[in-house]
Amino acid sequence: MSPVLIAATFFAGLAFFFLGLSMVRTGLQAVASRRFRKITATLVGGHPLAAVWGVVLGAVTQSATAVAFLLVGLVSAGLLPLARALMAVSWANVGTTALVFLAAVDVRLVALFLVAVSGLVLGLGRGGRWEPLLRAGLGVGLLFLGLGFMKDAIAPMIADARFQAAADVFNRYLPVGFVAGALLRLSIQSSSGIIIVLMTLTAQGVLAPAQGLMCVHGTGVGVGLTVLLLGSNLNGTARQTAMYQAFINTAAALLLAVWLGFSEATRVPGLQALLETPARGNPATTLAWGFGVQMVLCAVMGSLLLPGAPRWLARLAPPTREQTLAQPQFLDENALTTAEIALMLVEQEQKRVVATLPRFFDGIRSDRTPDGDPLEPAALRRAMHTLNSEITHYLTELMAHETGRESRQRVLAATSRQQSLNQLAEALADFALTIGPLRQQGGAGSLVTSLIEGLDTLIGVAADASENNDPLDSRMLATMTSDRGDLLDSMRHAVVHRPEGSTAESASGESALLYALSLFERAVWLVRQLRL
Repeated sequence: MSPVLIAATFFAGLAFFFLGLSMVRTGLQAVASRRFRKITATLVGGHPLAAVWGVVLGAVTQSATAVAFLLVGLVSAGLLPLARALMAVSWANVGTTALVFLAAVDVRLVALFLVAVSGLVLGLGRGGRWEPLLRAGLGVGLLFLGLGFMKDAIAPMIADARFQAAADVFNRYLPVGFVAGALLRLSIQSSSGIIIVLMTLTAQGVLAPAQGLMCVHGTGVGVGLTVLLLGSNLNGTARQTAMYQAFINTAAALLLAVWLGFSEATRVPGLQALLETPARGNPATTLAWGFGVQMVLCAVMGSLLLPGAPRWLARLAPPTREQTLAQPQFLDENALTTAEIALMLVEQEQKRVVATLPRFFDGIRSDRTPDGDPLEPAALRRAMHTLNSEITHYLTELMAHETGRESRQRVLAATSRQQSLNQLAEALADFALTIGPLRQQGGAGSLVTSLIEGLDTLIGVAADASENNDPLDSRMLATMTSDRGDLLDSMRHAVVHRPEGSTAESASGESALLYALSLFERAVWLVRQLRL
């Protein structure tokens, strides 16, 4: 083979490998439905079950990070305690070794059949509901075909004297392998993928088994580096989970790396010697077992640290106000079998939503002094969207449980109310984001101030009416939300036919003010639909 053909074959195999790995993940990570999340939350019912289910999820998704984000969603929704989520994440590392052990076997014939069958069915558009699994099967096939290509390309490379000299230098210094493993994990973001490539290189004699193991240990530190560099945008529960994952991976990797270095410098038996029996002298299998030992050590360390982990993680990465607002406080999955109790819980959660709506005005009213810094409208919108989505899903499941006519009517009424709340939160967020910049303009005039104060007062009365159930508040709210079409039309006329230098200083400011008026009108109409 010519050097060009060797390079093309190797990099084509590498491309097939990572493309297949990506297809496996996307095909098997179709787990965002609330039904699957409920099943997961039920299965992770205790620490032993959490560990078992973590291994299963790790094997299915081939990414402990993906498992972490799935479980973070459950924790945020109040479906799963943080301690159980951390237990599952710890043992998900063990599940990711499934692909590595499978790669230690020559399954090229199986890979060809997977590519043929999955590719043909998908190409003919016959996948149907099995399409995600077929894509995952196609990904597995491409992954192992890519490994075959890389093996074919590496064999001629070994015969080259320059390549062999470079490999000898690399194998001579163990710390170089550790650093290489960490950097590879930082750039490729797949520990199992890196291990499989290392197994291929070791099987072909390019890497010494000890250096291959050192690279494996380096990937654990790479996980910690990834969190430090890419986790800056995470906060609260998500950051706590990521930090826990990074800590146990880094600690396990450093412990095994020190042991390997000490055994190479002395006659003390190292991990490599202990793995000779299960690996049967196969260098690639030795790396697979070494990776398995490292992942099991991660899981054991995670389990041992678990009792005190939530406390120190909360100090290192406390939940944000946005996350606290987004998490339901009253919804209980066990209450879905009793409509009366479930509807009471929904009512309490909806009251909480209404009570939060006045916070959209914290940053745009000059006379309001909220506790601490006001939450940005965009952040408040995200929190309200998450919370309202959880309430909506809860009502959908409650509807599926109920067969009685009266109960279904009450659930439908609560669902209609929730839809109005969803739309009202979105309208208020748009209003705050639109009118905030106008208020800061010197020539915005009194109209902007009037809109802000009027809508703020209306939402405040709505919150009081929802909380107190006072008939006087309800009558006042009905009066305030009565038809004001003539007044709003006059406001629009004043904006369009404004005197020179008033109301808005530009055409874009005029458009924004007209949009704010339409949002004001929509918010009033939606409050009226709530019938508080």
